[in-house]
Amino acid sequence: MYSIIIKGTKNSGKSTTIHEVCRLLEPINVSELNIGEKQITHRDGNLDNGTYIIEVNSKNILVIAGAPTEQDATVTEIMEVCIKLKISIQFIISAMRSRELKPSFDTINELKKMSTLLLIEEIHRIDGDDFQESDEWINRISKISRIITNNL
Repeated sequence: MYSIIIKGTKNSGKSTTIHEVCRLLEPINVSELNIGEKQITHRDGNLDNGTYIIEVNSKNILVIAGAPTEQDATVTEIMEVCIKLKISIQFIISAMRSRELKPSFDTINELKKMSTLLLIEEIHRIDGDDFQESDEWINRISKISRIITNNL
């Protein structure tokens, strides 16, 4: 299993970045993972600050669009729900706050224990209404998408 972390401050664009990367991957199925209720429900594409399973090329990608500290669930706890639901994960893309202040959270080391961590992409907010047309945005999304596609 492989993983990528999108790391940034509160309003840096982590979930927006993850949403766009997932859109480019053209998943054939998108489901929301409800960690507290340990269940999965079908979703019609748009990803918010939650946790999702997307299917791309018959492989499941765990998408943690809201940082684990924001969801109050560690990556290990989220994976335990996947295991309980018998969902096989081949790739993880996870948001992460620049600093994890909650004592039991260590997203980087958790991912290193359960996967090969391919990238920690530290991002910052791109200002302007036309940020999606900037070279920085296009390069960020292309780079992350390419790494995922090449490792699925």
